[in-house]
Amino acid sequence: MTHKSFLVRWFYNLPIRRKQLTGLFASEIISTIGLVGVGAILIVTGGQSILFHQAKSELIVSQMSYDIKINQMGFGFRGQSDNIAIINALKESKGSRNLNPSLQKQVKQILQNEITAREIEDAVLVGKDLRVIVNGKTDKSGEIYNPNNLVSKVLESNTQIKTTEIINEKELYQRDLPLPSEVKGEDILIRYTVTPVQDPKTGEVLGALLSGDVINHQSQIVKQILNATGGGYSAIYLHQSTGKFSLVTAALERRQHRENRDKNLNQRNEKYYNKYRFNVPLENNFLLKLAVEKPGQVATTRLKVGNNTYTIAAQSINNFAKQPVAVLVRGTPERDLNLLLRDNLFVQGVVAIIALAIDIGLAILLGRAIVYPIKCLQKAAQDFSTGDLQARAEVIAQDEIGELAHSFNLMVEQIARRDRTILQQMQQLQGTLEQLQNTQNQLIQTEKMSGLGQMVAGIAHEINNPVNFIYGNLDYAKEYTQNLIELLQIYQIKYPEPDSTIKAKVEAIDVDFLQKDLPKLLNSMEVGSERIKEIVNSLRNFSRVDEAEFKAVNIHEGIDNTLIILANRLKENIDRPEIDVIKEYGNIPLVECYAGQINQVFMNLISNAIDALNEHTINVHSPKIWIYTERLKSNWIVIKIKDNGQGIDREVSSKLFEPFFTTKPVGKGTGLGLSISYQIVVEKHHGSISCNSNLGEGTEFVVKIPIQQTIEL
Repeated sequence: MTHKSFLVRWFYNLPIRRKQLTGLFASEIISTIGLVGVGAILIVTGGQSILFHQAKSELIVSQMSYDIKINQMGFGFRGQSDNIAIINALKESKGSRNLNPSLQKQVKQILQNEITAREIEDAVLVGKDLRVIVNGKTDKSGEIYNPNNLVSKVLESNTQIKTTEIINEKELYQRDLPLPSEVKGEDILIRYTVTPVQDPKTGEVLGALLSGDVINHQSQIVKQILNATGGGYSAIYLHQSTGKFSLVTAALERRQHRENRDKNLNQRNEKYYNKYRFNVPLENNFLLKLAVEKPGQVATTRLKVGNNTYTIAAQSINNFAKQPVAVLVRGTPERDLNLLLRDNLFVQGVVAIIALAIDIGLAILLGRAIVYPIKCLQKAAQDFSTGDLQARAEVIAQDEIGELAHSFNLMVEQIARRDRTILQQMQQLQGTLEQLQNTQNQLIQTEKMSGLGQMVAGIAHEINNPVNFIYGNLDYAKEYTQNLIELLQIYQIKYPEPDSTIKAKVEAIDVDFLQKDLPKLLNSMEVGSERIKEIVNSLRNFSRVDEAEFKAVNIHEGIDNTLIILANRLKENIDRPEIDVIKEYGNIPLVECYAGQINQVFMNLISNAIDALNEHTINVHSPKIWIYTERLKSNWIVIKIKDNGQGIDREVSSKLFEPFFTTKPVGKGTGLGLSISYQIVVEKHHGSISCNSNLGEGTEFVVKIPIQQTIEL
C-alpha cells in the first residue's frame, strides 16, 4: 500500500507536460506490445494456413503434371487409331493369323516411333480376340494381352481409357518389357491408355491400341513435378491390395545453408550443387492411409522429411475401377516461410519501436494542429498508390504542411501526365515492333522466293540447252531416216529375192515394222521435246520473282505458267479425282506490274484452292477451280480464283490476311502466304484483294489491280 501511494504521489507531482508524456508513453507501449503480440499470432497462424493452402494448390499442379504424360499418350494414340496401316492390319488379322510381313513391319515401326516419341515402355496393337497382332518391342504375336480387362472394356464401350493400374511384376517380365534395374520382386505401377480402332466406313470396332508407361523408380516424373512447383518434396506411393504402401518414386530438393548458397552462386554444377535426393520416404504412413480412406479429397499434415519439416498434402490416384491404387504426395518446405516469418516479426518490432519514438516526438513537437493535415495528405498518398490517379491532397492551411500538400498535388499531376505519356509511347513502340516483325518475316519470305526463282531459272537454263540440241536435230534425224527407208524400199524393189543371210536378218529385225514404227517414234520424241520446252519456258517465266523492273506483262501468261508448275498437284490421287480448272479469260490488255510478285500471288491463291480441295475430299466429288479475268472501267482489271471446296467461316475469313494466321495443321502452313499477297497487291500495286466465302459454298478470292500505275511505286 505504501509502495502504491509513493507511485501515485510521484505521478501527481510531475509537471503537466511530463504527465501527458508519461501517459502517452505508457499507452503507446501497451498498444505496441499488444499489436506486436497479436500480429505475431496472426502471422504464425496465417502463415500455417497459407502453407496448407499452398500445399493443396501445389498438389493440384502435381496432379496436372502427372496427367500431362498420360494425356499426351492418349492424344498420340488417338491420332494413330485413324492410321490406315493399323486399320488394315486389324482387318487382315480377322481372317488370318499370319499378317502380311510388309504391313506388320510398317505397323511395328509406327508403334516403335510412338514408344520413342512418348518415352514409354510398351505399345501394342490388340485384336478383338484380345490377342497381340503387332508389338512395339519384342514379338508376342498371338498371345492374349488384356491387362486388368482394360482392352475388353474398351472394345465394349468404344471409348478411350486413360488410367493408372497395378500390374504384377511377373506378368511384365513375361512380356519382356524394359523395366528399371531397381525393380526387384515388387508390383508395378503403370499409366495405361487403351484406344479403340474403328473401321472408318462401318464404324465397327476392330481392335485397340494399348500404351504403357512404367512409374516405378522413374525419377523423371517427380523431378518434373518439382520443377513445375518450384522445389520441395514429391513422391508417389503404391497402395497394395493388402493395405500396405510402398514407395514407387520420390524426389527431395536439397536445401543448402544460406552462406553456402551465396558462396556457390556462380558455381551451380553437379560438383558444388546436387539438386535432388531420391527415394526419401515419409516418416510414417498416417497421411497415406487418410488419403486412401477419403478418395477424391486432399489430406494434409506437417511431417519431417529428411532434416526439414514440410507441410504435406496427399491425394489418392484411382484406377479405372475407381479403386485407390496409388497416392500422390506433395511437400511444401516450411523453412523459407519460417525465415520470412522471423524476419517479419523482427521488422515489425523494429518498426513498432520506431513508430513509438516518432509518435512521442510528434506529440511533443507538433501537437494536434499537425495531425489532421498530415492524415489528409496520407490518405491522398495511399489512394494514389493504389491506382487512383485523380487523388489530390486537401490544402487546409498555408503553412509548411500546406506547401507540402501543394507540392504533392503538383508531383501527382506530373506523375499522372508522365504515366499517360509512357503508356502512349509503349503503345507506339508495340505497334512499331509488330510492324518491324511483320516486315522482317516478309523480307525473309521474299528473299526465299528470290533465291528459289534464281535456282529455278538456272535449272531451266541448264535443261533448255540439251533439250534444244535434241529438238534441233530431230528434223535431220527424221529426214535421214526417211531417206534410209526410201533407199531400203528401192533395194526391195530392185532385189526382191535377196540371199539367205539378208533374208534371215530382214525377218529377225522385222523391217516392215521398223519402216512403220520408226517415224512414229521420232514424232513421239518431237512431241516430248516440245513438252519439255514448254515446261522450261513456264519455269523461266514464273521464276522472275527477283526482277526489280516494273513493266507491262500478260496476266494470262502468268496464270498459265503457274498452272503448268502446279499441274502435278492437279492430277488425280487416291483421295480425290483430278481437279478441273475452268479458265474464263476476258479481253484484258497488258498490265504494268512486277511480274514475279504477281505470279507469286497467283501461286499462293491457286495453291490454297488445291489445299482446300485436298482437305475436304469427302464432300467434293467433282473438284473444280474457276479462274476468271475481266476489265473493269478504264484502268482496272479483276482476277477471280474460286474453288468448290468446304468454304471458310466468316469469322475466320476476316483474319486471313493477318500475318501468321493459318487454318492449316502445324508444319503445313506459315500463315505468311496471304499476308504477303496482300502486301504485293495493296501496298506495291495499289490494288485490292478480298475473300468471299461461306461454309459449304466454296471460297473465292478477288484481286483488283490498275492497268497503269498513276502514282509512283
